[in-house]
Amino acid sequence: MTEQHSKVDNSEQIEAWIAVQQRTFTRWCNYYLKERKLKLSNLYKDLGNGYILCTLLEILSGKSLKFHKHPRYKAQFLENCTTALNFILMEGVNIANIVPDDLFDGRQKQMLDLIWHLILKFHLNSNPSSVSLIKQELSE
Repeated sequence: MTEQHSKVDNSEQIEAWIAVQQRTFTRWCNYYLKERKLKLSNLYKDLGNGYILCTLLEILSGKSLKFHKHPRYKAQFLENCTTALNFILMEGVNIANIVPDDLFDGRQKQMLDLIWHLILKFHLNSNPSSVSLIKQELSE
């Protein structure tokens, strides 16, 4: 096998792994968002205005956040993203190097990293016995 062929195979594996993460994390978010009759279609685009992310954080934490419920302008989107990130930091979640523009712009790596940290904080750490229930829900 040539080195170039190996790189192509590795690149395809990475892309497939990212696609699995995206689907799984979207399903995880939707599992909780259905409580408020919300649904993500595109993980990267739908969290960009901060509204759904703030709502998800309210559901996960049981706390109330002050944010724009109907953001219309970029400044409001970024304020919502800032509110969400500040809340996450106050909850003790390490989200180093993630800034509001990352969310607004839908940057893949940062979005996946953020959702993974939310899963760790609000799901796996707080309720380890429900992992099998979520695995079942996510596989449907």
